[in-house]
Amino acid sequence: PEHWATFSKVIREISALEKDLAARDAEVQPKVEIVSGPKKNIRGTASVNVLLKETGLLMALNSSTNHVVAEVKLPGCCKVKTLTLEPFGVAVEKNFK
Repeated sequence: PEHWATFSKVIREISALEKDLAARDAEVQPKVEIVSGPKKNIRGTASVNVLLKETGLLMALNSSTNHVVAEVKLPGCCKVKTLTLEPFGVAVEKNFK
C-alpha cells in the first residue's frame, strides 16, 4: 500500500506536466556550472544534465553518486537558478525563461 501511494503520487505529478513534456526543446539550452560536488560521474560524463522546454520547464538530472550543487543559466541572460541535487536526483522547475 505504501509503495502504491508513492507510485500514484509520482504518476499524478508526471501527468500534470504532460503538455510541458510534449513541448519542443527550447532553441537555446542552459549552461551548467558545478558549484560543489563532482563535475563528472563514474562514466566520465557530466554529472548534471539539463533540458529546457519551450514552455519554460527546466529538468535537471544528477547522474553522480554524490550530492551536487549546480548553477543553471541561459547564455547571454542574467537568469540564474541554483539547484541542489541528491545522488541520482532530479529537479523540475517551471517558468525558467
